[in-house]
Amino acid sequence: MNISFEILLTVAFLITTCSSVPTSSCPTCDIEKCPKSAHECVHGLIKDHCGCCKEGVCLLHEKEKCMDLKFFTDIADTSLKRFSVCGEDMECALRTDVKAGEIPDSVCLCLKEEVSCGKDNVTYRSLCQLREAGTELEHVGPCKVAPEISSEPKDPATVPKEEKLALDCEAKGFPVPEIVWEFEGLNGLFKTLPGDDSSVVVHTRGGPESLTVSSWVMIDSLRQTDAGNYICVARNSEGVSRAITTVNVM
Repeated sequence: MNISFEILLTVAFLITTCSSVPTSSCPTCDIEKCPKSAHECVHGLIKDHCGCCKEGVCLLHEKEKCMDLKFFTDIADTSLKRFSVCGEDMECALRTDVKAGEIPDSVCLCLKEEVSCGKDNVTYRSLCQLREAGTELEHVGPCKVAPEISSEPKDPATVPKEEKLALDCEAKGFPVPEIVWEFEGLNGLFKTLPGDDSSVVVHTRGGPESLTVSSWVMIDSLRQTDAGNYICVARNSEGVSRAITTVNVM
């Protein structure tokens, strides 16, 4: 009975000891790489599988290399065996751009790609990117913001009479702004283009980027009366923005 009891104690001791020692599949412990506090981990902490970091290890960021054993059954590099988990609303997925014959690789991908507005009034392409910035969700969808003219009409300097003229303008905002063109002639004439002038064409379309609108004003054959200031006006419910270019006709 005494011998059996001693054997049981020995087995219990070995089980306890082995459970507290990092597995042989773990890399060499380097406590300098351990987070000092939870504030260093945007996506939070998780228990360190290898027992190196007492506070735990950071959940992984988007596009950061991860390790999911369902993809890798035989890994020789112990540095890749460190237990790692993607952050909230992310999954560890195989990269699809790895060429045939190359070593497979996996990264954390965001599961929630909805455009999101943070409490900092910045629009993020996904909820994951919002968390990376360290802010909180205000609402799903873009933040309301006044228009900003991202591409102004460039001064064409002096244009010969009867030549063609084309001016373009791009603006971004939410709600997506509308663009109108205004003209201020040298003789004091002020009007919104195209008005009733059949020689002036205004074309507007969405893009080229999200929440952006582009517009052009075109004149097929310049006249002396076309000289003056051309004003691109971008407007939405949050405000208005203007850009001016001057056209001289010789």
